[in-house]
Amino acid sequence: MSVSNFVLDPNNLPCVATDHGRIRLYVNDTLVQETTNTTTSLPSLAPTDIKLGAQLVCTDSSPFNPEVWHNITISVGEPTVKILNPGRPLAVSTAGVRVAFSVTRFALDPANYAGPRIPGAGHIHILRNGTFIGTSTTPFADLAGVLPGPFNLTIELHNNDHSLLVTSTHRFGYNDTIAATTVVPSVRIVSPATLQTVSASGFRLTVSVAGIELDSENYGGTNIPGHGHLHYFLDGSTSFAATSSTPFVDFGPLAVGAHSIKAELHNNDHSLYTDAAHPTGFNASVTVTVATTSISILSPANNAAVSNGGFRISMAVAGLVLDVENYGGTNIPGHGHIHVYEGGSLLGTTTTTWFDATLGTGDHTLRVELRNNDHTPLSPAVSAQITVHVGPPELKILEPVAASSVSALGFRMRFVVSNFTLDSEDYGGVAIPGAGHIHVYHGTTLLTTTVSDHVVITGLPTGGTTLRVELHNNDHSLVVTSTHPFGFNATIALTVVTPSIALTAPSSITAGEDLRISWAVTGFVLDSAAFGGTPEAGRGHVHVFVDGTYTAATPATSFVLTGIAAGSHNISVELYNNDHSELTTEYSSQAIVTVSAPAPAPAGTVATTVFYGSVGVLAAIIVVLAALLARKGRKGPPKSGNPEGGDL
Repeated sequence: MSVSNFVLDPNNLPCVATDHGRIRLYVNDTLVQETTNTTTSLPSLAPTDIKLGAQLVCTDSSPFNPEVWHNITISVGEPTVKILNPGRPLAVSTAGVRVAFSVTRFALDPANYAGPRIPGAGHIHILRNGTFIGTSTTPFADLAGVLPGPFNLTIELHNNDHSLLVTSTHRFGYNDTIAATTVVPSVRIVSPATLQTVSASGFRLTVSVAGIELDSENYGGTNIPGHGHLHYFLDGSTSFAATSSTPFVDFGPLAVGAHSIKAELHNNDHSLYTDAAHPTGFNASVTVTVATTSISILSPANNAAVSNGGFRISMAVAGLVLDVENYGGTNIPGHGHIHVYEGGSLLGTTTTTWFDATLGTGDHTLRVELRNNDHTPLSPAVSAQITVHVGPPELKILEPVAASSVSALGFRMRFVVSNFTLDSEDYGGVAIPGAGHIHVYHGTTLLTTTVSDHVVITGLPTGGTTLRVELHNNDHSLVVTSTHPFGFNATIALTVVTPSIALTAPSSITAGEDLRISWAVTGFVLDSAAFGGTPEAGRGHVHVFVDGTYTAATPATSFVLTGIAAGSHNISVELYNNDHSELTTEYSSQAIVTVSAPAPAPAGTVATTVFYGSVGVLAAIIVVLAALLARKGRKGPPKSGNPEGGDL
């Protein structure tokens, strides 16, 4: 207790001086003690709330007029002690740690530390794996140079004289034990990622630290084991670009291009944070690409046709983090979201790279713009825009044509889709407005689905049949709008027939003549584009055989055979798959062609043209010989050195 302007006087004297006297103590308005000491002890109290009163009285124990009182209410109960540091097991830095305590119904008494015992007062003993390592008279203790490995940390309440505080109900004292483990300090850059693009106007760097408590309260002050902050260095500079006692820092504008950033742990007083095994400290680095902030619309394309039932706008953003956590809140450099406009009207906002819009039939101009967290525009503004043509979805069957015959082996259906996107990426997933796939039905039976503009249908029986195709959402629900509550579909009537081939060939030819053959094919498509390629049901080409020997393959309906020897020959044609493999069932046709030898010429008879030709050649030879003889007759004697002298 403390008194002022009053002298505590143990003498029992008549009340003469109004500034002398004693203190009377009351428990729940019952006098329990009169004393002239400012420190006293009370007997054991019941564990409940107690009204404690102190009254100044004169030397004869009479009250003053007016009376002088001070009343308080105290909670009487068992003492408690608890370790406050978060985390179980508690992560303790190899460089040291400050352990914080909570103590109730017990006074930490630095003034009487190691002195006489005072009820309800004392200090804390600290133990590591049951071994005493220190004491504290404050609600915290600094442990330096913590050994590596897991351990149990215990704190105990002790009296001033170091004896264990015990009561009849707590014969082993009052303590708290937690599991702890020594952690090597570390720092890791969470964002941006290595080579991530960040905004040239500024960005936030976020870190994760272990083995150190980021201490804004003591920043720049006295060192505390396991406490400190971060220094940041840019592009290899030894002068820090920024500091932070939070797990993030905001960088201002940087030049466009690559920049390296190092985050480093430091003590409260800015000295390098180290431990025995890491004399050069703890740091982490990242390289980022600083780029001008931009946004572009990936889909739909400019002037694309989209559904009046809704469609998705997909975008690409560079140099800005789309920040759902801080949407509408405080601005963070390089963070924000997207506003979507139709003309001058705001359709909505998004913190993702997509937005679902629904517009009426007609042409519309869409604009997307980057905004700060608090919805203010960037400076300068960053946006992109497109024009779209909005209309109802439409589905048409291009192939086969209505009322045509198709193969019982299978056939290709080909479609044209308008104002709707066939979406292979999200097939079977969440419905996206204006995107999905096609269902093909035979009656009420679903034959197949496709995210392409074509599909192969197999397994239908021969005869007349009707097929229906429908537009469906990614999740297979039917695409409907207010104007088309039963969806968007098309039907086609077909006749399914068994494949066949019929060969046409002459019954005979003369040796040396070309043999021209042709054939008619039904229930099968001769596919020149896929000749030699991947098999497709109901499509392929023709193989030609002469006397059972393969001769040629063609996707045409005719072929010319040459050089066939005289005699009778079996000519056959057979349907084959695109890749030249045989069909499961043989579909072929054949014909017998007789090749006749040419008739021989009559014996001793010379053809007229041969006769007259021979006579002409003989006459020419006679004329030449006569001319040579005449020339030799006129020739003079040979000249000297002429080897040609003399007559023939």
